[in-house]
Amino acid sequence: MHKSGPVCNFGFWEDGQWIWDVKLRRRLFDWEVDQFEAFSSLLNSMMLVASNADKVVWSFESSGKFSSKSFSYEVENMNYHGNPLLSSIWKFKVPPKARLLCWQVLSGKLPTRALLSRIGVISENHHECPLCKGNVETIDHLFVHCKISLSIWWALVEGWGCMWVIPRSITDLFVWWKDMAKVIKCKEVWFMAFFSVLWHIWEARNKAVFSEKEVTSSQIIDLVKFRTGGWIKAFFPACSYSLLDFFVNIFSISVCFGDVCKVKRPSQWCPPEDGSLKFNVDGSAKGKPGLAGIGGLLRNSEGVVVALFSMPVGIMDSNVAEVLAIKEASKMLNKKVEFNSVKIVIESDSLNAVSWTHTPIKRPWRFLPYFQEVDIFLSSCSSHSIVHVHRECNSDADKLAKDGVHRTSPLTIWKD
Repeated sequence: MHKSGPVCNFGFWEDGQWIWDVKLRRRLFDWEVDQFEAFSSLLNSMMLVASNADKVVWSFESSGKFSSKSFSYEVENMNYHGNPLLSSIWKFKVPPKARLLCWQVLSGKLPTRALLSRIGVISENHHECPLCKGNVETIDHLFVHCKISLSIWWALVEGWGCMWVIPRSITDLFVWWKDMAKVIKCKEVWFMAFFSVLWHIWEARNKAVFSEKEVTSSQIIDLVKFRTGGWIKAFFPACSYSLLDFFVNIFSISVCFGDVCKVKRPSQWCPPEDGSLKFNVDGSAKGKPGLAGIGGLLRNSEGVVVALFSMPVGIMDSNVAEVLAIKEASKMLNKKVEFNSVKIVIESDSLNAVSWTHTPIKRPWRFLPYFQEVDIFLSSCSSHSIVHVHRECNSDADKLAKDGVHRTSPLTIWKD
């Protein structure tokens, strides 16, 4: 049967009545007979009119055109005969195409080479996995046991600090993934990562089959991080993290985005407690890379400015500028011996920069010289800290950083 053929190839007109004549390329398997009879019954229920042109209409869309979204909604309303696992797929906040792919995977409906070989579409000599070129490409092998896929799952599981045993099937992995969400700090990221892995494994598989392009596991992991971040920002507009934040620190993100959407975030700077100081810093760059500047201001519990700085730092990207802003604040504070016993908090709206101050092993090698002053600040007093804040709470430092981009000389002021 020619799948792309027009309707006229599957029947003929006789006395003004259309007679279906569907010829198959092979004999039906026993388990296919009932399906074909149901298909024939559906065809015969349609009344064709010779004067009208043929066209395909998707009845679940008012436009008559197929969409994954409408398909997923219809499948969601179907009776799964007591299979709650498949029903649960449609409740996740991921794009409809991702839910559809997951449903195909868990229900065994993907056209893997093992399936295509079994129904006679391809030769049995071509049923090997296109990613590892080893075992037969079944759904469980492709998405779990293939060395490429397995290394991806290992990287994610270890990144989140979980303990696991390699599952027997993708269904077992999905069940375990759902159970582990109870102990993961941000279950939204955790679940979206699962759907993203399925998406990019299938994408890599198709590239290998149709374009003969090989993709490494590390490349897929990078794509998973970016896509997960993109989906999070699409479904949770209140998320303040950038795609770069997800790429660098996806395992450290602990915000529950479901709560973020319901609870209003702080929209202004909050003063420190009595007797302590807060140094807000920021970096700005007019390009990637581009002219950059840094700025910051130190305030007490009454909101009085104790010190500030605003200066150009040359041509660089915003990540470097954010680190330099923290470095400059640390350098200014390190020169004031009288502050060694004062509780001081440095606040930055860069999740990456703050994360690197706390985790030296993750610092990019090219940034290492910038952290010397930072480490001195943190080690000089146990009440010194560096924390992340939302951009709305860092607006004054942002203004100083943007002003610093256009300065011809650095500005540093201490209140007498």
